[in-house]
Amino acid sequence: MALTEAQLTHYHYMAAMFNELGYTAEHLDVKQALEMAPLVNDRILGGIHLKFGGQANPQRTVQAYAWAMQDHGGRILQNAQVTGFETAGGKVTAVVTSRGTLGCDALVIAAGPQTEGLAAQLGAFAPMAPARAEMIITEPAPLMPIGGVDGNGLYGRQTLRGNLAYGGGPHEWLDVSAAGPSARPTTPLMRNLAKRVAELLPKAEHLRVIRSWAGVIETTPDGRPILDRLKAPDNVVLASMSGVGFGLSPASGHAICDLVLEGRCTFAEIDKLGVDRFAGLSPDWRAERGWTPVAQAV
Repeated sequence: MALTEAQLTHYHYMAAMFNELGYTAEHLDVKQALEMAPLVNDRILGGIHLKFGGQANPQRTVQAYAWAMQDHGGRILQNAQVTGFETAGGKVTAVVTSRGTLGCDALVIAAGPQTEGLAAQLGAFAPMAPARAEMIITEPAPLMPIGGVDGNGLYGRQTLRGNLAYGGGPHEWLDVSAAGPSARPTTPLMRNLAKRVAELLPKAEHLRVIRSWAGVIETTPDGRPILDRLKAPDNVVLASMSGVGFGLSPASGHAICDLVLEGRCTFAEIDKLGVDRFAGLSPDWRAERGWTPVAQAV
């Protein structure tokens, strides 16, 4: 990571914490940082080398999850908008969709930004602010010894072809209907991201942005996930990762399975991720924080 002085102090603290937990995080001086990430320049103060973690292609990983689900007897029904639920005896007994009604013994609502609206139909308050999270991709650059270089509020990596793929906000706040977010080919975020990538990696500032992609995430008021089994209907689990679902998917999948089958998480304490923590939240919380859409010029 290439860091400013304030960030360096913060990451020194993080490195110490990681080392205490048994992971390896190494402090880098300017010379070491430049050797690992030669696209930065000597204005940096140093860096931190986190010798753990990994990366994966989100699209390919999701496809692999889908295949694994089908291998285990699961069925994936696409283009089926949920329009309502049927209940009896304090439980959800069926999900009503645009492609028919599906009976169920247990229900998990993990619908991203539409989770709030679906939960509301069952009397649950799960506040979320939908936002578009953008990534930009540049032309290829010479390969760096360390492909993952974060800093300047950005996260990203260098592909094996040399392209720089970076994101990190600011988010573009949206309103999402029951049918999902509307598509838009360009957004106000691309120029901001490109400028900050050029600041992080000045020796790559001449590279052109060749494409971008975005995903709509849901952000809870405190930025933490929601993993909870409702008291009523008592066979419903709510799952929202608040923008970090890809990284947390193995652990959160385990926790969701536990909530469905056991009624509780068997391997970790997750009570703080329940929806009850939002009981006193103002109905206008999004407007109060400025997490609302900005009118776009036509």
